[in-house]
Amino acid sequence: MTSTEITYHKYEYPRNNTTLNKRIISLANRNNFYTEQIKSLFECGFPIEVIIAKKGKDKVVGFIVFWGNMTERFADRMCMDLKYWLVGKEFRGNNIGRTLYNMMEVQAAEYEIVNYSVMYKKNDEFLEKLY
Repeated sequence: MTSTEITYHKYEYPRNNTTLNKRIISLANRNNFYTEQIKSLFECGFPIEVIIAKKGKDKVVGFIVFWGNMTERFADRMCMDLKYWLVGKEFRGNNIGRTLYNMMEVQAAEYEIVNYSVMYKKNDEFLEKLY
């Protein structure tokens, strides 16, 4: 796979983008990855942002969902909360996840974020090494 086949797109407040939400939820479902939690997050109306990796015109192959310093209500926290980060199994090992994370870091720098938070399953060795 060449890097030109993958494009990256940033969405703020994806609540009203039902097509995008369905594609993200479909990828999460195919990978047994927090499908119901992601659905709830999209429906709740929090000021979240999503960066997706797409192959071709429509296929979402990865995403990162985060909640940052986007409203004055949370401006004093200067903290970005990484909610969900997934690359489909068949696309792992192609630096897609790294690119999504780097794009999130660029956004954090624009918001002058100095702290990140992330939650993950207890005793998950892969995620402990990753984070």
